[in-house]
Amino acid sequence: MILPDLPLNFLTPLLVLIPLVAVAGWIDFSRLVIPNRLVLLTCVAILTTFGAAPLPFEEAAMRVLIALLSFAVCCGMFAAGLLGGGDAKFFPVVLLAIPVAWIGPFLMLYGLSLGITFAILCAGRLTLGSPNAEILSLRPEPEVPLGVPMALSSFFLVALAVAA
Repeated sequence: MILPDLPLNFLTPLLVLIPLVAVAGWIDFSRLVIPNRLVLLTCVAILTTFGAAPLPFEEAAMRVLIALLSFAVCCGMFAAGLLGGGDAKFFPVVLLAIPVAWIGPFLMLYGLSLGITFAILCAGRLTLGSPNAEILSLRPEPEVPLGVPMALSSFFLVALAVAA
């Protein structure tokens, strides 16, 4: 078994996240920005599921703690110029939806998704890219839309959970 079995209420935030992270991935791919409204909407939607499908206090507290710690790290990376502001705000919100027992597999899937995104982006820039491309990710600037691997890794995590 790849992922530990969890009750459905542990997975509800992740299921709510999927359509929102898909939208964030597309917007980030096409415009290289993750809107603050989408970050706020996603955060509110996930926190609402904490009450609608109640999580044990320990699980909810650990998810919030992990999100806060990742936010601190992401803020440091933003200050160093390594991350965009939307990426720095959205990644901790995504982590709120991930069950604590699945954080390790999620981060591995995120790394894999980042590699896939980078490879496809390089190929796309070589074949379709131009300085005037409407999709900003296809322009030759060295930016990578990190919303795309966030979306892919969330999809992969749900696929692993369904396959198990």
